[in-house]
Amino acid sequence: MSKFLISTIVALGIFAPFPVLAEQVTYKLVNGDTITGELVPEESSDDIRVLIHPFLGRLEIDVATIKPDPVPPLWKTSISAGLNGNNSDGDSNFTGSLSASSLYKDQAQSLALAGSFNYNRVNKVDSDPEIKTKNGAVSVNYTRALSSNFDLYAGTNYNYDYLKTSGVDNVLVSVGAGFPILESDQTTLKLSVGPSLLWLGGGKDCSTNEYCGNTYGGGTFTVDFAWKPSKMFVFGAQNKLSAAFASEVKPSNTFTASLKFFPSENSGLFTSLKYQSIYQSMATPAINNTITGQVGVEF
Repeated sequence: MSKFLISTIVALGIFAPFPVLAEQVTYKLVNGDTITGELVPEESSDDIRVLIHPFLGRLEIDVATIKPDPVPPLWKTSISAGLNGNNSDGDSNFTGSLSASSLYKDQAQSLALAGSFNYNRVNKVDSDPEIKTKNGAVSVNYTRALSSNFDLYAGTNYNYDYLKTSGVDNVLVSVGAGFPILESDQTTLKLSVGPSLLWLGGGKDCSTNEYCGNTYGGGTFTVDFAWKPSKMFVFGAQNKLSAAFASEVKPSNTFTASLKFFPSENSGLFTSLKYQSIYQSMATPAINNTITGQVGVEF
């Protein structure tokens, strides 16, 4: 290659390195101002940030004047309730529901506590009061993250259903592994699987039910999904499928879906709609479905 050709290539910049794009940053200051510019990392330090502003040129910003990013609270709690009552010609109907949950979460672990209770009673003039719904649930679940896509969990779920003739009380204890499939600010999807123990008891027909009052080993598979398309809407769904090894494999399944609406982005007040379907093949009756509408606060 001739010296003329080499010099021409160099002059055209063919072998010149690609330009490095400067990092654009935006800082919110404690006085309310906002500054955007190109960060100069080689001139910045723990005390000073150096920016190149498109109009103001070179700026030195004291780190102490930069407003720190808000730190999310480790605990988040939600309490909601719904009441409905009517009276017509002496016949009355009362429905009440209460839900509460609390979540502790840091980078390594999380602890979720939840409880709910639903009640519906009908009073008629010409007959005795009748309870249409009386059920509740309590759950405690602990998770320890080992990596970004693998964790260990331990959990206990207790369900109570007054209207069952056998299997009024239902306790499921499970341990195992969790696998976060998708995790972002808007969407999370997680799968969990592990061995479990199931106990059922209570009810007037418990003594005649071959499964009632006994404990069975088995396995549990859980799918957790959450979607937050905006600050005003939050959708969550969970499906917990279990199998107990009795004289034969006896399945149970709990599906829960909820929708929360926050009328104001700056307030924790919300309205919610929740649907839950519980199937327990060893209890009588086996199926229970509940729909509740509530008003609550999140803090």
